[in-house]
Amino acid sequence: MEQNTGTSRPYSNTLSTFLEHVKQHLATIPPVTKFALYTPIIICILDRIVFPLLSLQFDISSFISLNAFSFQVYRLVLYPFATNSFIQLFIIDIWLLPELYKLERKQGSLRFLWILIVLFTIIPGIVYSLVMLSITTGKLNTHIPFAWDCRGMAGWVVGLVFWSYLEDDGEDQQDRMIAGAIRMPKKMWPVFVFIFFIFLVQDASVFLNISAAIVGFLYAKGKLGFCVPSEDKFIEYESKSWLQFFTRSHNFVSIDSAGNSYLPIFMPANASTPITSSTSPSANNTHSQFPGQGVRLGS
Repeated sequence: MEQNTGTSRPYSNTLSTFLEHVKQHLATIPPVTKFALYTPIIICILDRIVFPLLSLQFDISSFISLNAFSFQVYRLVLYPFATNSFIQLFIIDIWLLPELYKLERKQGSLRFLWILIVLFTIIPGIVYSLVMLSITTGKLNTHIPFAWDCRGMAGWVVGLVFWSYLEDDGEDQQDRMIAGAIRMPKKMWPVFVFIFFIFLVQDASVFLNISAAIVGFLYAKGKLGFCVPSEDKFIEYESKSWLQFFTRSHNFVSIDSAGNSYLPIFMPANASTPITSSTSPSANNTHSQFPGQGVRLGS
């Protein structure tokens, strides 16, 4: 019994350390990223667990998903939060969370929210709806099985990856590693993400991903700058009283403080305690006691 108890202690310590790090990371997430991460999870829990247990014939994802036959304006904004399954949601979150965090820290919360809604949600949604409408009413109306119902954040992943890596093309970026073993050149990373979400992710819309990739490419090349207000406008918006619920939220990134886009790997328990720099090698050698004698090479 004592041996089993001793063996289980390292695993429990590892689990507690991992959970503590996850808790610290979640505490640093800015508001837009947090909302985009938690909202689909809540909707999926309601649709797949709560409503069936209560015998309610209601599905939030079907109500907000983008559909060529039920074209309501609110669907153009809410369809990314609809989901098909927990597995699909988990896969998309793994890809999406680093991009959301990095870009919100770099752009500022309010400007990033505008870009996310206007460029990577509404515009691809309109393109998808028009394409699907032409298929259903035009000469392309065949028996080919198309996915009429579009839901999920796969378009966000594709569009944000294209925008982020094409915009930073001139910077010194490292090559990406797939599963820690396969090296992917940095310029090929957007193409790999695009192919992955078209052929490997179930129920991902090809037309939506293509339109999101085009939007990300055009915005990275400065062709869609007219769709985004200037920094002065966003600074003015941040001072509005009707936006205080958002601008005063925890970890809100203002325009003035934007640019710190790293995802922290460690956060001290007390945020007010500064992290001291490492001591110099000479100081370490002064206090260390090495029980030996140095010998000059060649003597």
